[in-house]
Amino acid sequence: METPKYRKYETIYMLRPNITEDVIKKTNERIFDIINNKGKLLVVDNWGLRKTAYPVQKQHKAYFFHLTYAGSPGLVADVELQCRIAEDVMKHHSIKIADTVPAEELEKEVEFKATSRSDDGGQGRGRRGDRGDRGDRGGDRGGDRGDRGGDRGGDRGGRGGRRRDEDMDE
Repeated sequence: METPKYRKYETIYMLRPNITEDVIKKTNERIFDIINNKGKLLVVDNWGLRKTAYPVQKQHKAYFFHLTYAGSPGLVADVELQCRIAEDVMKHHSIKIADTVPAEELEKEVEFKATSRSDDGGQGRGRRGDRGDRGDRGGDRGGDRGDRGGDRGGDRGGRGGRRRDEDMDE
């Protein structure tokens, strides 16, 4: 019997920040079951509780999950339907990564990851580090601002148009 031709997909979804671990497990299990019934779950990456870029359903934080899986296009529709039905899923997004999945990737066990931020209170700088001294940027930060000089209160003339003191004389 020939193995079915699967495509590779990714889905990212956000769960409400005020739910318990049990509710998170139940929601994830429902989504995982749908994927495993019609395809193959490859990677589960738990990003944990993170601050959102903007308020989502009046929430500023959410639990983020990133799934990589293989299946047919109908599988994606089923996963997205489950995300729409689940009350605790605030937002979700799915994309196709590849048109084919290598057989050896389908034979591997599911890889569970827990990606967390550094111990800086959730305000991590990602790959950029803490930025430290940002170099020669000028102003009070120790850099040279060219011909701007130090006294900014002097005559600014030559800006074109009429000056205010000329308006007062009229």
